[in-house]
Amino acid sequence: MVKNNKIKELSISSINVEELLEFDIIRNNLSKCTSLSKSKKKALNFNPSVDFDLTCKLQEETEEGILLINEKDYISFDSVSDFTDDLQQAKLERIITGKSLINISEFIKLSIDLKKKIKELDKKTPHLKKLSLDIENLTNINTTILKQISNNGTILDNASKELKKLRTETKIKYKKLTDFLSKYKDKIDRNILQSSNISSKNNRLVLEVKSERRQNVSGIVHDVSQSGSTLFIEPLESINLCNEWRETSNLIYREEERILKNLTKLISSNFEKISKTYNSISKIDFILARSKLSIKMKGSQIITTNFKISDSPIVLKDARHPLLGNQAIPIDISLGPNFNCLVITGPNTGGKTIALKTVGILSLMHQSGLRITANPKSKLAVFKNIFIDIGDQQDINNSTSTFSAHIKNVINILKQTTKNTLVLLDELGSGTDPVEGSALACAILKVLAEKKIPTIITTHHRNITEFADKTIGCINASVDLHPETMMPTYKLTIGRPSISYAISVATQLGMNKQII
Repeated sequence: MVKNNKIKELSISSINVEELLEFDIIRNNLSKCTSLSKSKKKALNFNPSVDFDLTCKLQEETEEGILLINEKDYISFDSVSDFTDDLQQAKLERIITGKSLINISEFIKLSIDLKKKIKELDKKTPHLKKLSLDIENLTNINTTILKQISNNGTILDNASKELKKLRTETKIKYKKLTDFLSKYKDKIDRNILQSSNISSKNNRLVLEVKSERRQNVSGIVHDVSQSGSTLFIEPLESINLCNEWRETSNLIYREEERILKNLTKLISSNFEKISKTYNSISKIDFILARSKLSIKMKGSQIITTNFKISDSPIVLKDARHPLLGNQAIPIDISLGPNFNCLVITGPNTGGKTIALKTVGILSLMHQSGLRITANPKSKLAVFKNIFIDIGDQQDINNSTSTFSAHIKNVINILKQTTKNTLVLLDELGSGTDPVEGSALACAILKVLAEKKIPTIITTHHRNITEFADKTIGCINASVDLHPETMMPTYKLTIGRPSISYAISVATQLGMNKQII
């Protein structure tokens, strides 16, 4: 297996290739299947493998993930919020909240459960089992947190004897204070009060007094209503009672802070173990994301072929473009064993370009460890690179014509192709004089055929299909129209070029018989 990670990742060479093959949509869909922030980021930025052994490993991991997902009591990390910032704060000995601690606790619990589940599958999931070895046993941390923090993140009364004692005291003192205020307001004239409520201002309990009756209540004014009609007054007689309640409340706050500080130290002292576990779970989560997306797309596990032992790099049966959903029409498309260049002809909107894109995006998915939307009997090689030229590449700012843009791209492609690369060219030879354009296309096709470069091109030029018919290494294929309705069938037939539909379509549309 290649050691250099850069060599293992596919470097796709073409203009806007990710946009052209819409592979970023696959990445985005994959990210939605992740649960952790690190695996989500990886899903959005990963590149397909170019190494045969690594691609096989990725595929095996995905199958193990599917097996795990299909188990009873599947363990999901969707309930875990991102806690990486909290972990860093704890490392810096900055106190983290009870909610953060419970979130970490939940992660630890699920990690332990996942490791146990993987262990139960034993030899069925060797790759996941190897990753799970880095999941540390953090049961003691989890137990300590749950003894002191409730599920909603508040500190439990039993977190310490001192806290329990103080909370009991503050309840008593609070009741004593509120009882006093209730009796106080009952003794005074009701016309003095704006309402019978006991309010809180600046952590002090106050009565709502009409501003014009201020002189009837001795005490401290803590606030005034926006209209100025109400004063929030703390009676002088209740100040000491409120002080006692607030002093005890402050002691509770300090004790709670001490408890959170100790728990933060516990997280900090186990930072490396928690981080190691998080990294392991992130890797497993990324595998499970590939499994989830493969299931969601109703993909199939196919055969990964090796260029060294196979001369059929592409054998796709019932292949569907993964982003078309139920609208996708299954096609059969292949390269080899006796040809490496496939020339697809047919009318506009007949499905030529979609066939081209289907091969490209399924190859990228396969080399990313995803199941592909095709029959399980399908086969794909592992390409070192994928080159594509498709669409209108005209650059108005640089006065570059459509034809010039295409040719510049093709020239660049021809310089880099090898037997292990895949070349996809849409409407080769178009955008210029048909005779010269098709002649140039035939010459390019001849070079690709002679070098045995896996190639699929689409064209409207009859000269190119005639050339492919008599050139070793080339074969024609067609997308056709229904003979009666003249509507696209989107079916691909390998072995023959498409017939001309120009006169048939013109006749059906009512063209003058003399012209026909």
